[in-house]
Amino acid sequence: LRQCSDVPIVIGNTVASSIHEELLKNTATDIAVMGEGDVTIVELLNALEHGTSLAEVAGIAYRDGGKTRTTALRSLIPSLDEHHSIDWELFQIESYLERSKDTVSQPYPRPYEQLRAMPINTARGCPYQCTFCYHAFFGKPYRTRSAEAIIDEIKFMHERYGVNYLHFWDELTFLSKKQCRRFVESLIAAQLDVHWSAVCRSDLFGPGDEELVSLM
Repeated sequence: LRQCSDVPIVIGNTVASSIHEELLKNTATDIAVMGEGDVTIVELLNALEHGTSLAEVAGIAYRDGGKTRTTALRSLIPSLDEHHSIDWELFQIESYLERSKDTVSQPYPRPYEQLRAMPINTARGCPYQCTFCYHAFFGKPYRTRSAEAIIDEIKFMHERYGVNYLHFWDELTFLSKKQCRRFVESLIAAQLDVHWSAVCRSDLFGPGDEELVSLM
């Protein structure tokens, strides 16, 4: 429900990326951000603030009169480590912490009232094309952040906000055993008292992987 008539509604993620025409036609959405929005949203806000043409902002679709206009595709960010710092001071962080603990699966790794959970993104995309799935970067290269960058973010969230449970809300967190081992060993070396959950394919681990699973 639109509360302010002069404030444009901007939608992103998988719906905007996959069915932007239907989104703009059937909802109050004014602008759909397609694909990665890190750079797009900054350029879009600058264009809206200064009244410049939206046609110059790559990676969006928008209503122009009775028509839908789609701009040029935006190139993928080459390094996720360079565009992933979030200023959580801009948000009501305690509200996030309170709500996020309800997404922790039972049995809880620590008493429920002690949980301080937050989401974290470590990768984008997925190299597989399962028929039951659509993801935001379908057909795009699978990219990950470095283990060092992930650990640095976990350290910050743990020390600044007391976060003790991390949800790796990726489409695919671990693609390979090598990637998984590097992260787990880095986390152990950091000696952080945190729990976490992540996503991988069901066939990533098998007989002979008991040592790695135990490490996890």
